[in-house]
Amino acid sequence: MLAAVGLIAAIALVRALSDHLPLGLSGRQLLARQVDAYDLSHDGKRIILLSHGKLSSIGINGKEAHELTSGAIFSSDYGLPELQLSDDGAKVAVGVRFPYGHSSLKILDVNTGNVQEISKAVGWGNLVWLGDSKQLAWVHHDGRFSEQHPPKKPSLYIWQNASRPTEIYANKSSPRPSIDGLRWIQDKGYIGFIDNQFSVEALAKEQPLDRIRIIRPDGTEVRAIKPPPGRFHPPHGSFQSWDISPAASQVAYSYGWGTWVTGMETGAQPCKIFDKSSLEMHWSPDGNRLAFVIPSPESVKKRFSSRGQSVLWPPHELHVINKDGSGHRLVCTEPQGIKSIEWLNNNEVLYLSGKDLYKRGL
Repeated sequence: MLAAVGLIAAIALVRALSDHLPLGLSGRQLLARQVDAYDLSHDGKRIILLSHGKLSSIGINGKEAHELTSGAIFSSDYGLPELQLSDDGAKVAVGVRFPYGHSSLKILDVNTGNVQEISKAVGWGNLVWLGDSKQLAWVHHDGRFSEQHPPKKPSLYIWQNASRPTEIYANKSSPRPSIDGLRWIQDKGYIGFIDNQFSVEALAKEQPLDRIRIIRPDGTEVRAIKPPPGRFHPPHGSFQSWDISPAASQVAYSYGWGTWVTGMETGAQPCKIFDKSSLEMHWSPDGNRLAFVIPSPESVKKRFSSRGQSVLWPPHELHVINKDGSGHRLVCTEPQGIKSIEWLNNNEVLYLSGKDLYKRGL
């Protein structure tokens, strides 16, 4: 009995210590706890953290910590936070959603410590700094959540220094539209996003209205990527996640029960590289691999999911795969989930599991 207790204690100790070793015995290194949101600097040397309404910074080794603000810039009762550090490192955009149907979007000037609120709304998401670090884009929801006062259709807004936010795109052609997955395509100067426009009639005719749209910052459309051919039923008749390669030559996305890759040129045909859809995906810096997250089989076993519903809750699995579908590998399973993946280099990623920030070797 004593031997068994000792073995259990030893295993627990090894697991605890492994989180703090370089890449740990488990292949991961714990960088910070109680993290609500984070972002990696453009040069890959520092990480910006939001925790309990406060902003701070650490090195990629989890050390060299210092505070960016003297106190909290938000109260601690928020949910669904996001933050984005501008490419030049001079500004941090931080947005949070509060429990009673409103949200707040603020910008911190790192050099002066000044904080400016630039938007209030029912909801928002997908903060993205544009290339010059002077413009910020996001998905904006306004209105009220009630039968008498339905919310305004989601829109894309852009804010520039000392100016009011400007709407550049609005999804108004569907009874249940959604805009998600905002991306800044650096080399082209374009903005890309998922534009899902749910329609039973369109799905029945195998002519879904969903698109991945590529537009200029003035709202002019450059390219619209259609779903792959075939019949898909809700909730799988929509884009789940997507990303564009660093060279802006290929697009990977989840639609239906699969993960697909297609070229950016008009008429390019999609190729399925994996037989499951992902909750999140990101290209490696060299553009050769994808890291993506899917629910673990344990997710389905632990919780009931009625027919027609996607399983989103943890545990989650992290996978990597080559862009041609070869070299697929399950990296790890995280009981507390995986979100906000950032490639640190071609061999390491950062991600949040619960509220713990980890670095993991691939």
